[in-house]
Amino acid sequence: MRIAKDAGMKYITITSKHHDGFCMFGSKLTHYNIVDATPFKRDPLKELAVECKRQGIRLCFYHSIMDWHHPDYLPRRPWETETRPADGADFSRYIAYMKRTPGTPSMGAAPRKAPPSTSRRFRGLWKASG
Repeated sequence: MRIAKDAGMKYITITSKHHDGFCMFGSKLTHYNIVDATPFKRDPLKELAVECKRQGIRLCFYHSIMDWHHPDYLPRRPWETETRPADGADFSRYIAYMKRTPGTPSMGAAPRKAPPSTSRRFRGLWKASG
């Protein structure tokens, strides 16, 4: 971050959760995250937040509300019909899950403890059926 600051950067944006459902922070709601599912076993967003605050650089999160990994997320993509059938999926269960996930609009908080200057950008849209 020091090099970024010396180069004149004022902010950094990092993906906190991708459309594929993978989280770059630890979560009690899913094990599909960098802490539980990789050998890294640390929360890089927390580490980045600490360093950004120390360097005076604004930290921004890009967070997808879509989750292609979650069994209740709909709609399925055309190429998933055989490997990930929609039978039994309940989108209302997904909405309830999403509202409990750190970083989503309903929570009003970024993943982990981010500095007060943190901004969040939520990505995704709900596709209507029919």
